[in-house]
Amino acid sequence: MLDVMLDTNILVKFAFIHYKLDEKVALPKSLRSFNEILKKFETSVFSNIMSRWNKLELRDVLMKLKLSGKYILSGFTVDEFRDAKLEKIELNKKDLQAINDLVESIWKNSNANTDTEMNMVRIEEWNKKGFSLMDLILLYQAGVHKCDYFVTQDNQLLANRKTLSKEFNTEICNTKELIELLKQKKIKYSNYEFDELKKFTDEMFKTYQEAKGIKQFCTVEISNLKKGEFFQIGQRTNLLHEFFTREQGVYKDNNIIAKDFGESVVNGEEMFVLKSIVDSKKDVISEEIPKFDYSELSKAVKKLKNPTDIFFPIEPFFKLVHKFLYENSKVLKFNQGDEGTTLLVGEKTLRVHWIRSIEKIDEIIVLNKNKIKIIQKLFNEAEDPKYMKLLKQFKGLSSKKELMLYFGEKDEKNLDFLLKTVISKPSLSKDSAILITVKK
Repeated sequence: MLDVMLDTNILVKFAFIHYKLDEKVALPKSLRSFNEILKKFETSVFSNIMSRWNKLELRDVLMKLKLSGKYILSGFTVDEFRDAKLEKIELNKKDLQAINDLVESIWKNSNANTDTEMNMVRIEEWNKKGFSLMDLILLYQAGVHKCDYFVTQDNQLLANRKTLSKEFNTEICNTKELIELLKQKKIKYSNYEFDELKKFTDEMFKTYQEAKGIKQFCTVEISNLKKGEFFQIGQRTNLLHEFFTREQGVYKDNNIIAKDFGESVVNGEEMFVLKSIVDSKKDVISEEIPKFDYSELSKAVKKLKNPTDIFFPIEPFFKLVHKFLYENSKVLKFNQGDEGTTLLVGEKTLRVHWIRSIEKIDEIIVLNKNKIKIIQKLFNEAEDPKYMKLLKQFKGLSSKKELMLYFGEKDEKNLDFLLKTVISKPSLSKDSAILITVKK
């Protein structure tokens, strides 16, 4: 697939086209070739790389154009725009919302990259030669993000393309040349359909979000490019093409598989956090009780300030905990809804969770969720897996999401599929958790 960076002057044409189509006005001849590119952009025939600089300039240009339109409708000529500014003619909330929605739509359909690396000394050298600052910034970004082409209608850039391409490490072409390139390039499509694969990914996102996972018993903060030690939770597997292709006009139901994938990451995150706590005994409270009963358990739990959650290994505690139900019905309750099973210790109500035997955790773990902090990265902050032949038209599906999905080329029957999240180890103190062991 071709990776390009569309210049702002082309993205603005996309805005004009959307406006014409919304108003049900025929497209003028000058916009028809841009509409052809827009259709290919929106169906992911090529990948448009977009940095923060592209996004900022696009919004800035659209705001200026909208404001110019308001000046004209208010009776001012172009030569009188300076006078119009004195009349305090401004964009209203509706104008700004429409512009922001359009910019976000283009950003969402692009391969968005928040990296804004810049060599201002080098850019200034070319700015002194008479080139626009923003043109140079976007060219630099195209090189940084390894675009095959920087596509523009700017005559100055096109006239100097040979020198600029060499300097900024990206080829420069115009829109007609892009259309020809897309015709010539043998774009490799697998035999699956985008809409069906999107349904599959949406089900995974839904399962992951609704499960809540570690957010039930930890305070989770989004990274925002914070530095630290991060760990990947997930799996890589093959996906049969047949899950996303029609068979006698009908798609196979892949919802169950999608839910299983989503739940597997949720479980993986939970066990990663719990095992990290068990491995950090020196950072939390450890307590041994002589036997397992409600009285001894309560004494131990009360040594942690403000406990919120308790985890029991299923073996051997499942039957013993349920025995509480009959002997102490006032302290153990099976509630319907979000709270699930709860255990009353003193005046504190703890949510009850279970740890599978396969996890090989012997301790009862009691947590104060407000004292356990996890940092989580979003998709846009993570590096692409270099060991996969990525299908870049699907990268946008995970944009700005915690659950990261990558689809790659495998063979005639399979997709290469990776799903993961990236989180830090829990930040712990003596107020975070207590590990309770029962004397044998």
